[in-house]
Amino acid sequence: MKYLKYKLCLLSTLFLFRAQAQEPLLSIPTGHTGAGVLDIAISTDGKYIFSGGHDQSVVLWELETGKELIKMQEHSGIVYSVALSYDGKLAISGSNDGTVIIWNLVSGEIQRKLSNGNLRVNSVDISPDGKYVIAGLSSNNKGSKSLKIWNVDTGMEPFQFATKPKEGASSTWNPGMDVVKYSASGKYIVSGSDEMITLWNATSG
Repeated sequence: MKYLKYKLCLLSTLFLFRAQAQEPLLSIPTGHTGAGVLDIAISTDGKYIFSGGHDQSVVLWELETGKELIKMQEHSGIVYSVALSYDGKLAISGSNDGTVIIWNLVSGEIQRKLSNGNLRVNSVDISPDGKYVIAGLSSNNKGSKSLKIWNVDTGMEPFQFATKPKEGASSTWNPGMDVVKYSASGKYIVSGSDEMITLWNATSG
């Protein structure tokens, strides 16, 4: 689904607000036990919320009732970023354990787990056609960042992004990998970090 995604740091509750009065339509004591919610995604049809947080879990909620539908806990680190596919059948989560997980929301099981070694996953997104997943990665070493793309069905990387400094570029060149997003058309990928926003060709890098 093309989804609305809000990065809200909430202590332990998800809120749905009225547009004018700013009064909550719904307050959900989240299943992220004793931990904060770091990222949420809302399905295009407005029926579901997908959240991830400090307790290393991801949760699918029914928006109107706040009912917890599925709770999945396969990460061994904090979940920093989540995303939903256009058709609502897949969810993506990225963690500081170095993994990106593709979840099948129909079965509630892992469809694919992608490992990135000791790189932290800062941000994830899925292409509008649901065929590719991208992730913005970083290590504990300042300036060590990368951007990866995988085919959802095969788990293979169709190409690599030129995230290393080009010849003649400044030694401080940093393409920015803290936030990554697909364009609505699926033709472009945008990444951002520090003082730079970078536009990429989504089919060739």
